[in-house]
Amino acid sequence: MEGMLPMWFRADVRPMGLTILDAYNVVIKDFAVIQPSFWAHLAAQSENVYYHNMYVNATNENPEIVSTSEMM
Repeated sequence: MEGMLPMWFRADVRPMGLTILDAYNVVIKDFAVIQPSFWAHLAAQSENVYYHNMYVNATNENPEIVSTSEMM
């Protein structure tokens, strides 16, 4: 899944690419999220959620944008 990280910094809403809600016995396998819009995924109010081989990368490629973690 290709995200929209640079657009997130200018948006009023914070979309989430993958949400698992009220689910049971879920398998997420061989899944990648590149440049997520802040949150990459969420599993809430669920049981037995298994992630296998999940890759998330949110690399800032714009030197004009400094994250709060880089400021500390």
